[in-house]
Amino acid sequence: MLKALRALITMATAANVPLEDIERGLPQAEAELTAARDAAEAAERQYRGSLLSGDEARTRQLDAARREAQIRLDRATALTEALAERHREAEEIAADERARAEKADRVQRYQDAARQAEEARELLSVHYPQLAGDIVAVLRAVAEAEVAVMSVNRDLPEGAEPLEPVERTVRNPARAGRRLISAEDVVRYCRPGEPLPKVDQSRVVVNRDGGASIQPEFGSIERLVPRRYREERYEVPLPTVPLLDLATAVKLPGLLLNAPDILDITALTLPHEVAEILTRAAEQPVTVPPQVKVELVLLDEVDAEAEFKKFRSPTALDIIAGRA
Repeated sequence: MLKALRALITMATAANVPLEDIERGLPQAEAELTAARDAAEAAERQYRGSLLSGDEARTRQLDAARREAQIRLDRATALTEALAERHREAEEIAADERARAEKADRVQRYQDAARQAEEARELLSVHYPQLAGDIVAVLRAVAEAEVAVMSVNRDLPEGAEPLEPVERTVRNPARAGRRLISAEDVVRYCRPGEPLPKVDQSRVVVNRDGGASIQPEFGSIERLVPRRYREERYEVPLPTVPLLDLATAVKLPGLLLNAPDILDITALTLPHEVAEILTRAAEQPVTVPPQVKVELVLLDEVDAEAEFKKFRSPTALDIIAGRA
């Protein structure tokens, strides 16, 4: 008990005690205060009870005990108050540190956001016009190629295969030709004379001798013929992509506010129409000259009172008095 009490006293008097240590020590000090108060009250009752006993030595002994109990109570009271004050001070310090950390974090986030915004402004102002021009050039090349493909397909050279549309073959590669995924040799069971199996293979019963049959819903058992096949799996083409779907879906607004669109194609399906619009878009400047705003910056000093006296308009009294 004494060791714990000394530790609490050291905690109450030492410098730079962590808040978590004080938070653990304060309940111990409060418990000691409660015990000291109970002991002091008990010692006081015993002392008062001995005053009329006639045993002088016993009374002096109890008086000394009550003084010791009071000292213990005073020490526990001072210790609890000191720790409570240290706890309050430590909480204030911790709160200040949190506030400083939060302030520093806000400043850091602000600086990061400002730097990120500046980088984004540069990307937008420098790269967006370039990228928009590149997109227009790509779509224009595709549209012109589509027009050329459609033109030659209407008048093919002898023995030539029709050319595939550009965008369809890029966006739907399966249209350019079947792509084999896997192949394996398998055995399937057919009715006699059938080149391809039409029987539900899950209902086929294979005998020990290798023969196969199927029990129909009505009638007698049908014998089946085993046939070997090569089962090939191909990539299934996706649904047909409309011609120039990308061009009709792209909208590139102008960089500056209220600037005309760099590209806006809607509800067009004919390649030559798209090509014409893309040609015009490629020829016009992507950037828009900045708007000019005029402001006046005052260079002279203004003395309103002196100017009012010097340049004020004459009143009717001035005119009558001949001062105008």
